[in-house]
Amino acid sequence: MAETKAKAPENGKNMVKIKLFRDNGRYKDAVYAAVNGESYMIPRGVEVEVPDYIAEVVENSIRQDERTANQMEHLEAQYDQKTAAQKN
Repeated sequence: MAETKAKAPENGKNMVKIKLFRDNGRYKDAVYAAVNGESYMIPRGVEVEVPDYIAEVVENSIRQDERTANQMEHLEAQYDQKTAAQKN
């Protein structure tokens, strides 16, 4: 999950520092986030400052990815149980 640290408003924007998880596999590319036509490419593994609303979009995306992974695991387990019962 992204780490966030608040900072005083800059140009009318409440800026926060975030750092996204990075590895050498699936999580190595920058993350694109946009709100109302304002877009950012956020590199992974580096602390950067973004407006708080961009950080919120990134956090929501990370939470949704986690929910999706959990749902997929749940459905796979259900499928495995169903197919095991049909074999018996």
